[in-house]
Amino acid sequence: MTLRTLSSVLLLAFALAAAGCAGEHADHDAAPTEDHAAHAAAPAEAHAAHAAPAALALALDDGAKWSMDEHTRTSSAALRAHLGEATPESVEALTALGATLQGDIDGLISGCTMSGPSHDQLHVFLMAFIPEAQALSATTEVGAGLETVERLKGLMASYGEHFE
Repeated sequence: MTLRTLSSVLLLAFALAAAGCAGEHADHDAAPTEDHAAHAAAPAEAHAAHAAPAALALALDDGAKWSMDEHTRTSSAALRAHLGEATPESVEALTALGATLQGDIDGLISGCTMSGPSHDQLHVFLMAFIPEAQALSATTEVGAGLETVERLKGLMASYGEHFE
């Protein structure tokens, strides 16, 4: 998908965000609906339909970290590992890392079985993380890409402070 197409998709998605995603994962134990199947088919774009917060506004669960399902824990461990292992020194390495992170995000979202407040908090994280991963995939300068990697690492640190 080109950057122009992606921008158009995101603009349309933000315009439709008023509908929100409340209830879209209401019953994961039931057979997938057409809406949920479409959601899984384009996971990053589906979650990008939510307005990104101005600042990462994660909250704890009455002072405790949010419990995640095993799939989300495994997926977040992959994100953390890919960021931690990365030592990108070129535009090519930075864009490859961005693509890897986007693949991790797509896997996380397509296997989503969560609902309720913990799922809502996961969305807060994703709405900050997804645009940064997309920006990294499209970076054209090493300096800007490295700054994006640092922001992504900061977001993962915040994730670790709010989710177990």
